Amino acid sequence: MKIRISEISEGMNHFHFDVDASELDIDFIKFETPVTVDIDAYRVSDQIDFKLNFKCKMFFECDRCLEPFDYLCVNNFNVVYKNIAVQRNVIEDSQDDILKFYNLNDVYIDLLPDLRDLIIISVPMRKVHDENSQNCLALNTELNSSENSKKEVNPVWDKLVELKKKKKNKS
Repeated sequence: MKIRISEISEGMNHFHFDVDASELDIDFIKFETPVTVDIDAYRVSDQIDFKLNFKCKMFFECDRCLEPFDYLCVNNFNVVYKNIAVQRNVIEDSQDDILKFYNLNDVYIDLLPDLRDLIIISVPMRKVHDENSQNCLALNTELNSSENSKKEVNPVWDKLVELKKKKKNKS
């Protein structure tokens, strides 16, 4: 996902990429679709602001029921590239993830490592079906057992229920 610096004109630019999973080199994630990336690049002089939006479908095993399911991952991030020659007092090994530097001799800016990192941190810690999903066997079992428990009323509460009904009738 390399963008030639010479192709980025002053002002707003738009780029679109479909990145194959093999390019990302992420072994622990199974991708159902290529990663679709839309990039808005805004260039002013020696600074380029990138806004990346990505979308992909991942394939996981549910942590509750161990059934496979698809997860739609949508996220975005911003990164700013500045010319290192203009920034004389800034250390090139900056720890800032948003601010990066390019050299006058650089032909392109590679955004693939940034995309890879964002995809990795976008993976949910707990990989489970959606709460409203009917596909999760464990969730459906929990819901069914909770419905059954609602039907069984503890006899200890019968007198309280009777008192409540009497109070409503008097009102």
